[in-house]
Amino acid sequence: MIIIKELFLSLILGAAIAGLLTVILVNNPKIWYKTAKKIKSKQKDN
Repeated sequence: MIIIKELFLSLILGAAIAGLLTVILVNNPKIWYKTAKKIKSKQKDN
């Protein structure tokens, strides 16, 4: 039971972090733009 509880807590924590990151990124299009530019430049190098 303890293992299941820990898995459940980590799942909730992961979802909360993912949600927070999504909110931050949605509210900051500049970050999206910079990240996209970085990914594109990395793809060109490869």
